[in-house]
Amino acid sequence: MQSARTGTMSSRGLVTMALAALAGCVVSACHNDECSPDEFECDGNVARFCDLMVSDAHKSSNPYIWFENDCGTGTCTVLGKGKYPPVQCVYDEVEIPPLDSSLAVRWETDQVKFGAESLLIEAAGKQFTSESDALVNVSGDVVTSLEETGTDGTMAQVRHGSLNAYWNENDVLMEVRMTFVHDATTWWCDSIATRDGTAMQDDNFVERAGRFFEAPLGEWASGDVEIPASQDAPVSIQFKGIKARVFE
Repeated sequence: MQSARTGTMSSRGLVTMALAALAGCVVSACHNDECSPDEFECDGNVARFCDLMVSDAHKSSNPYIWFENDCGTGTCTVLGKGKYPPVQCVYDEVEIPPLDSSLAVRWETDQVKFGAESLLIEAAGKQFTSESDALVNVSGDVVTSLEETGTDGTMAQVRHGSLNAYWNENDVLMEVRMTFVHDATTWWCDSIATRDGTAMQDDNFVERAGRFFEAPLGEWASGDVEIPASQDAPVSIQFKGIKARVFE
């Protein structure tokens, strides 16, 4: 079961995104990174335009400054003054091929693919493999959000990927949640969370943060993940033979 898209990324065609830190400077006294509000350009493949440090009225404590984004695998494109931002990174999104049907674990949507030769979760004295006859429900997406990216309050539009899979096994609901991020060249899985094997509650998730598997943008990640249980996180997770792909 695939969730409806809630982000600004379309499943096909050109996808635009400006990853930029909003900052500012006083127009009458611009220097260093300071600029005028109508300035924008492609500096090579880096999208740059001028805006206020924060979304507020212009004043001396909230000046204009350049913000920029390295488009990486995208193409810097000037859209003009009638668009915001007036210069953006444009991504030609390619449909990701489906996972190999021989994989025991196949969790996939149009934009997120995750497979593995085997899965073993040990929690609450039980083992979970998702290989039973129970239906595994999968949802996942790639979305953009406006976030604070610096200690000075600067903001940026950032892409995130997510994948959720849940099923009934051992008479309880088991669920795996993964999140994905990227920079200009590489994407990776930065968190994996599972339920703790007890009766379903909103807070019975055990989450781990890290860099569990990765690949260059547009390529498949492979390998194994083994996360041991600990006193603070009493759930062990083991994926063997991973095949995953996010962020074209």
